[in-house]
Amino acid sequence: MNYLGINNPDDLLIHHENPKFIQSQIIDYLILLKNPPHSLRYATRSQYLAAIMTFYDLNEVDLNKKKIYRYLGEEERLYFLTRSRIQNVRQ
Repeated sequence: MNYLGINNPDDLLIHHENPKFIQSQIIDYLILLKNPPHSLRYATRSQYLAAIMTFYDLNEVDLNKKKIYRYLGEEERLYFLTRSRIQNVRQ
């Protein structure tokens, strides 16, 4: 809500008759979270988006979820080094 400068959650529903406007706000927020200075990981962005989508679902605002989730990005794959991998790298 700080992103939009809103203090009351009900103010998020002012544009409930214009779901494309709400979608564009959500997409802009996801892009902000993905890029510096925030650079949040995929799991964090996913949790934030899940909370936002739940809020709008409970308030019966129909959004194009498929389009919004495309801006979430791809899940990062973390590679953990095991003892055998470290030994292989040393050789």
